[in-house]
Amino acid sequence: MGEGAPPPAKRIHAAWRVKEASYEVRVRVDPIIAGSEPAYIGLMERICAFIEPSLITLGCLRATPRTYRFLPETIRTQLTERTPWGRGYPLTTRLSLYDELFTVARDYNVPVALCKESAEVWRSLKLRSKCNCMP
Repeated sequence: MGEGAPPPAKRIHAAWRVKEASYEVRVRVDPIIAGSEPAYIGLMERICAFIEPSLITLGCLRATPRTYRFLPETIRTQLTERTPWGRGYPLTTRLSLYDELFTVARDYNVPVALCKESAEVWRSLKLRSKCNCMP
């Protein structure tokens, strides 16, 4: 979370207020960091239960050469795959992270999309939705 940014609970409440005002609400959960799965599952449950967004877009941590050097060594050693968007987690790690979060969204009937992911990942997860960047 960025310095000075409101905590997730305040963001969820703000999104709920926007939805209550009859606006479409889409949510982006990005970056997802391996090793923090319980926190992300809880976040997804709160988002789905309280906001019921029209779409949630997920993205795993990826680091450009510029940002990679600022990451802790414990995270850098996990980012072993080169992607068009920088270094990322191996495919199996990303699929596992997404699968857990997709399960939560499916339980609430909330559609999910991915940000900056390969076609292979989209196919593996049987996705057809568009991301938040698309109309």
